[in-house]
Amino acid sequence: MKVLITGASGLVGAACVRKFLNEKNNVIGLYNSRSINIGNAGKWIKIDLSNQELITKLVLKEAPDLIINCAAVSNPPSVDLDPIAAAKVNIALPKLLAELSIKLNTRLIHISTDMVFNGKKGNYSVCDQVSPPNSYGNQKLEAEKVIQNSGLNNFVILRITIVMGNSPGGKRSIHEKIFEILSMGEKAKLFADEIRQPCHAENIADVIFELRENTEINGIFHWAGDDFNNRFQIGKLILQKFNLPLSLIEPLLIKNTSGFENRPTNLTLNIDSLKNLIKTKPETITEQINKLTVPTQFEKWYNNSVL
Repeated sequence: MKVLITGASGLVGAACVRKFLNEKNNVIGLYNSRSINIGNAGKWIKIDLSNQELITKLVLKEAPDLIINCAAVSNPPSVDLDPIAAAKVNIALPKLLAELSIKLNTRLIHISTDMVFNGKKGNYSVCDQVSPPNSYGNQKLEAEKVIQNSGLNNFVILRITIVMGNSPGGKRSIHEKIFEILSMGEKAKLFADEIRQPCHAENIADVIFELRENTEINGIFHWAGDDFNNRFQIGKLILQKFNLPLSLIEPLLIKNTSGFENRPTNLTLNIDSLKNLIKTKPETITEQINKLTVPTQFEKWYNNSVL
């Protein structure tokens, strides 16, 4: 199978690249600024994902059997800073990929987010009313709508939660961000009243691999880990994994922190509708944390801190 993956150097995109290559697929990875080291396997193409003409020519030329769209401007402050530029990747790109999928009779799997919900109740099912809390959530919701209204029938929109894993650049995952803060001599301040349900990038890639040819599974689905904790508790588990002092993190409360009053407090997802259809199982937080490694750029700091 020929698979085209956008955002291939990101946390989820890179996990998909590795999974599909391991399963002997023909992989084309599109990236914006940084590729990942996969030896001579696969095909890497640096491209501006906001350039619709280039994307159209490339996709029609390659004619993939499957398109996996992992690309996004996923940092909410970045979306707020330049919403027009962000929309070119968050909305216009998935709309174009849906249109091209129709032309090529290609299956499309699009990664969406838990931030289409306002985070006030948690345990959101696919039937719950959406109400994005920020511009990023609004753009991702709009992307879902343009795919659904495109006329494409062979698609999955997969909403996921906060992602764990070992990213190519070492700065995307939860533990990598904590390491970065600690390496600068600062304490990581984590909200103790924000409930999240992490899932590991490799587990998401396993789900996507199952969905690659199962055209009986179409529409919007949720995926996340098997359990949940608040951010501060997750931080404690990460520090314990790497034998770092728990004193390096501090709890915060959203309700007491100026500027964060509208931050979603509970974005947990109900994943039953998909879990009952596939063989891949959600992972516990412990299973996910056991897969984490020290980011390369922080190894020296870590060794000096632990040894």
